[in-house]
Amino acid sequence: MDYLDLIFFVAPVYLFAYSILFFVIGIRGLIIHKPTVLNSKVRLVLFVIAIVPCMIISFFTLNLNNELFDLNILLPIIFILYLAYSLYVIKGYNVYCVNDDDFRNAIIESLNKNNIKFEEKMNIIELFELKNQINVLYASWLGNGTIKFKQTKNKILFNKIMMDIKDYHKSYSKTTKIKFNIFYILFALLYLILTIVSGYYALNIVNGLNGA
Repeated sequence: MDYLDLIFFVAPVYLFAYSILFFVIGIRGLIIHKPTVLNSKVRLVLFVIAIVPCMIISFFTLNLNNELFDLNILLPIIFILYLAYSLYVIKGYNVYCVNDDDFRNAIIESLNKNNIKFEEKMNIIELFELKNQINVLYASWLGNGTIKFKQTKNKILFNKIMMDIKDYHKSYSKTTKIKFNIFYILFALLYLILTIVSGYYALNIVNGLNGA
């Protein structure tokens, strides 16, 4: 079994998890007509779910007759290092199926509610008293917004701001555009198809190993 084969063991789990996530986001928007706010680390959780089987397989396929730095040892180490790096880098929240006005208004309303002085710039909101910044990105064709604090030392205030943003979307957000929800449902179907294809390939690998 080579490492291309291992990828096809990981792919079905990873793709299926994403297909469920996108399907829930799309259907939820169609039913309750509200955006979905998720911690960015949800993507990291999906990645962990996918790589754990790969790490297990890597250990079981270890050939002790190979060199000391066998790739079967190196692969789990790379995954662990990437996981540690991602825990440090991936911060903030994603808002799915949201209108641009609602995305902006939720942030502004939350900052005003917490009496935080700020100044809006291109993709950045300066928080003067806190000596911090909020990085904001919005993909208009997907209705997907990203909120990320440059520093998260004051976690209590950060969580309070995010709770107020979530409450705004629950109470005041306008009806999400149907096209946003349809996009995510289509993405879910695409990922499901890829799950079946990669799962079929992985099954053939298993059958090949059993017949060897």
